[in-house]
Amino acid sequence: MIVFLLPLFSAGAQSIRGKVTDAKGEPLTGAVAVLRAGCQTKGKQSVTDEKGVFEMELPQRQDSLFLTITFMGYSPIKVVVTPSGRKTDLGELRMEENATELGTVSVTAESGPDRTFYFPSKAIKDHSSDGYDLLFNMMLPGVKVNTITGLVSTSDNGKVVVYINDMEATKQKLTALRPDEVMKVEYVDMPGAEYGALDVKKVIKITTKRRNDGITGNVNLKNALTTVYGYNSGYVNYNRGMSEFSANVSYMYSYNRNSTKSRLSQSNVYNMESGPFNLAREGIKRGSKSHQTGFGLSYNYTHPNKDVLEASFSYYNFSNPHRDDWQRISETGKADYWSQVRNPQGNKLAVGYVYFKHYFSTKHNLVASAVYNNLRSTYAYERTNYTNSGMTELMDNFGYSVYGITNFFSTELKHYIEVGHIALSSGARYMHSHLNNSYSSLNSVTNRIDNDNLYLYSQAGGRIASLSYLAGVGLSNQHDSQNGINVSKWTFRPFVNLSTRVGKLQLRYNFYLSPVTPSLGSKANNIQQTSEWEYTEGNPYLRTNTNYSNQLVESISFGPVYLYNSTTYYYGDHPIMGDVERKEINGNEAFVSSMFNQKSRQWIQNYFWLQVRLIPDVLTLQGGVNYTFYKNVGNNYRHYLNNLSFDVSSNLYLKRWTFQTNWSSRSQSLVGETKTTTHPNLNISANYKIGNIRIGLQGDHLFDSSPCTLDTEMLNRYVKKKEKIIFRPSGNYVSLSLVWNFQKGRKQQNERGQVNTGGSDAGIMQTM
Repeated sequence: MIVFLLPLFSAGAQSIRGKVTDAKGEPLTGAVAVLRAGCQTKGKQSVTDEKGVFEMELPQRQDSLFLTITFMGYSPIKVVVTPSGRKTDLGELRMEENATELGTVSVTAESGPDRTFYFPSKAIKDHSSDGYDLLFNMMLPGVKVNTITGLVSTSDNGKVVVYINDMEATKQKLTALRPDEVMKVEYVDMPGAEYGALDVKKVIKITTKRRNDGITGNVNLKNALTTVYGYNSGYVNYNRGMSEFSANVSYMYSYNRNSTKSRLSQSNVYNMESGPFNLAREGIKRGSKSHQTGFGLSYNYTHPNKDVLEASFSYYNFSNPHRDDWQRISETGKADYWSQVRNPQGNKLAVGYVYFKHYFSTKHNLVASAVYNNLRSTYAYERTNYTNSGMTELMDNFGYSVYGITNFFSTELKHYIEVGHIALSSGARYMHSHLNNSYSSLNSVTNRIDNDNLYLYSQAGGRIASLSYLAGVGLSNQHDSQNGINVSKWTFRPFVNLSTRVGKLQLRYNFYLSPVTPSLGSKANNIQQTSEWEYTEGNPYLRTNTNYSNQLVESISFGPVYLYNSTTYYYGDHPIMGDVERKEINGNEAFVSSMFNQKSRQWIQNYFWLQVRLIPDVLTLQGGVNYTFYKNVGNNYRHYLNNLSFDVSSNLYLKRWTFQTNWSSRSQSLVGETKTTTHPNLNISANYKIGNIRIGLQGDHLFDSSPCTLDTEMLNRYVKKKEKIIFRPSGNYVSLSLVWNFQKGRKQQNERGQVNTGGSDAGIMQTM
């Protein structure tokens, strides 16, 4: 395809190219090159990439052109260009430092076929207090950010991974981010082989500066006014020469009293051999209580363009000892009875990592890293039935408890080199998990699961005429061993990303193939009873399946208007999806839920997004329309779903004030035989900044006192279920935030290590 397209892109094209560096010859990423003819006030624009290189086409029939290069903190460069031949190469252009900033313009530039560079304006940084605010204010297409809950996802609730200085960002790190230190944001909406070890739809990479010889810190307090909930955190950094020492702490708490306005209701129909059997669980009240503490320590040593060393340790303790549901049960052939379900859980996670990067030159480096996790988990499910509403006369009870220990180790090696105008990268990642889970119930059992995951990749990126490309191949192997049962699979994973421009229209195409591994909890080799007729069973024979994806993205800008459209087709071969089987256990009819490799899963999605900067750096509006068609084909079923959803948001900056609004409509998704519905949500926030202190008021699920937070439906041939969770504290949720940033010391650019902590899968089988 590239060979056939070459004549279209190369005919008659003239271009100008250059490399922008600082006084020491180090490349400057994000410098803005503007090419004007004569007395034009506007011209063509390009932004330098990670290598400091910019390139753009020259207009035809121009005797002389004027090139201006600007970069924050540096004196501008002005060059008179006389076109000659097919390509004009200006070579290296060195910039001298000064104290001037670029002003308040946000710059967007194409960085390659898989991502886009964003350089947030000073106004966006000034009106943001942490990483969540920054991402919300940047309004990236197809990305939803909830500044209250700290959730970053795609428009269809897919997974988004955020990195800060190449390190995977936790909630604590995003809360502690200093927006004024952000240099650039890369939005990878077509992740390639580099992220092949992650099950992720989008990647956001944030690069910041580093303080030198000084102390900086942050206190971030967010506490609800309408319910008992809060997330409070703080951090402090100390910089001395090439070293940086960091410490952070956080505390989250949530408490919902046993309220009749919060409840879980269920409606089940069982298709027994004797005929339909109805069971309705009417929610009476619900209560919950949870809290989490965390702290972290890290050390970073950076010798610019030579060596980077980083080591870190963090610990989190999450406890949810009180999560109960009270229900009244109506059942065919029986008098009403009452039930209490208790579902406590807890996790203690310790994470340590080491990262090292060595530069052979500015175009050649090697990265090595290692991560170790220790996760100790507890989980319990207990349903107790009573014959009276006072719940004093015991009828029967079901349930089990689990104590699990997971040890996870991961190591990664990556190599990068530039050969001419081609960038070559390759890498290897090995992960090992060992689980030891002890189930206690009427049928007590111990599961020991070993999981090994090896991923190898190699890719090349460059440009042929006006066509940018990134292509490569990956190879994955997943191996599970459990009580003498071994399951292994190799997956060959080619991928290609292409990008070109037709006038102002940018076109990008992506194809990739990726494996989807079963969760370790779904492979637990045991069965547990959860009600009189229902059981949950693990499937140790689950195999990794393969997903195929094709994506086409079109984007174009007209002054203050930006249009973005993404069309994606996914196909899953023998996907892992749930099913329910009717069996006989101990002489009684039973319905057993488990996961199986089904026949296929496919969906077609189109997301159209429009952004309008009505008043630059004052008022911005945006909205998106998402349509998805789902088709799930199981071994015993076939289900379809059409979903149409909308989202609208706005940003308004008025001097010290910031006003943010976001509305999302109802949305549905289908996985296997489970249809999930999320409900409309209105989120509004107002913030006021005084020096280094920012005070804010946020509202979530406004004008909805008892929102349905989740609505699910099971479409199985044997069991049909409808479940509705109404959670009062999330309705008309209002919280007050206080952010204080303090610092002492000048700033310089720093580098960090990319580490995916992973290993958070507890491997515990939970009720379905």
